[in-house]
Amino acid sequence: MIALSLLMLAMCGCHRIRPDASTGMPALSCRDGESALQRSTLYFGAAIPGATDTVDQDEWSAFLGDSVTPHFPDGLTWFEASGQWRGKDGSVVSEHSRVLVLIHVDDAATRTAISEIRSTYQSRFQQEATLHERALVCVSF
Repeated sequence: MIALSLLMLAMCGCHRIRPDASTGMPALSCRDGESALQRSTLYFGAAIPGATDTVDQDEWSAFLGDSVTPHFPDGLTWFEASGQWRGKDGSVVSEHSRVLVLIHVDDAATRTAISEIRSTYQSRFQQEATLHERALVCVSF
């Protein structure tokens, strides 16, 4: 039964993940017509600590325009979300959030740009943290 399962898995055309010798990170085996890129998903809380105000739509749009789009002019996706997290003081905070999704090459300039975006948001809106999640993905246009 195990041998049959392994044979079916091998025949299904699933993506294989193998280590990349240059970075030590897994690399994807993409299908024909696809490119291996990185997806960065950034989570930005909208609550402003110590205030009843939140990061409103105009402030978010300005942040996108002056801090994100110049680094990623080819495109990006963002959407509204709700979430919660535990702050450094141990309290659980539920808040409105925005999620930003970027598809990009993984190079030093892009890593610096993402770091600057997160730092700018944290400073501008008094945020304790922003979350950065990244994954290797296969994409086609």
